[in-house]
Amino acid sequence: MTPSVRRRAAPAVAVVLACLLLAGCGLDEQEQQVADGVTTALSDGDDATDAQDLAQCTAERWVGEAGLEPLRQDGLVSGEDADADAVRAAADGQRPVSEPVARAYARALVSCLDYDAASSDVRDALPDASSEVRDDYADCLREISDDLREDAVTRRLQGQGGAEPVARLREQEDRCLQRARR
Repeated sequence: MTPSVRRRAAPAVAVVLACLLLAGCGLDEQEQQVADGVTTALSDGDDATDAQDLAQCTAERWVGEAGLEPLRQDGLVSGEDADADAVRAAADGQRPVSEPVARAYARALVSCLDYDAASSDVRDALPDASSEVRDDYADCLREISDDLREDAVTRRLQGQGGAEPVARLREQEDRCLQRARR
């Protein structure tokens, strides 16, 4: 291997190794048990596959980022399991949690969102709309900044549902819905 090829290959090898190492650092057995309980709580009563996928993705990323101890301190984990009622209340903004736990949830949720026109949220918002209208609505939702979404969700989970980012996000989502209904 020539020196120039080695120089170009070194960063690529480093990236691959970092990815492998990070992938190997998934949830441990206890974290996975809690994430499974959080998944059940977040998907409570919604059997749609996309809702289940969103709940599982969000739960695993939330538990992984927040960590078990902060979740325990906020009362979302009791003993070795997720407290389903507390998780649902927190996710609905009815039970304030600490900023780090709220921010971890927001990052997890936003990274897992998929505004596909076939998703249950889009179908629920526009039940009689054509697939073209649903696609336009989903496209509009995708244009809303992830930073705004994260800030709004974080504030809502901290019990600040009336905060400016929450209102701005609601306005932008409503604008997308109104535009789709025209």
